[in-house]
Amino acid sequence: MLSLRPHILKYQEIVSEGYDDLEGNHIPGILEFKGSIPCRAELNHKAAKVAFDDGSTFVYSWTVYLDKVNFKTSANTLFYDPVTNMLLGDENYNVLATLATMREIKEGDVIQVFNGEELLFEKPIHGKPYKKCLHTKIFV
Repeated sequence: MLSLRPHILKYQEIVSEGYDDLEGNHIPGILEFKGSIPCRAELNHKAAKVAFDDGSTFVYSWTVYLDKVNFKTSANTLFYDPVTNMLLGDENYNVLATLATMREIKEGDVIQVFNGEELLFEKPIHGKPYKKCLHTKIFV
């Protein structure tokens, strides 16, 4: 059977903040990749560009397609609930989780995409997630 979302997206999250030790040396924080969001990643074979609202363009490496999310936020962001393992929102534009469990996925976040156990790529998100009719897509 053909799967529309054969890949898995994980996002980088700060587990502990960095700090300066007694000698003034900066100790970096601990970062982990979390989540398990079904997606489909497609390589940009034609070196196509995407234009953003601010007029800038970007030649992206991959397009990542996620399930459609229909809710309004201030900047086309996505929200992921690690408790239910779902992208959040419903047809009435209601966010379906509490702020305690939601994780915003936005421009600049570093994501990993896996094909089974194989890591396809680890890259930052460029531009805002685009919500289309049948899916939501992000460019990396």
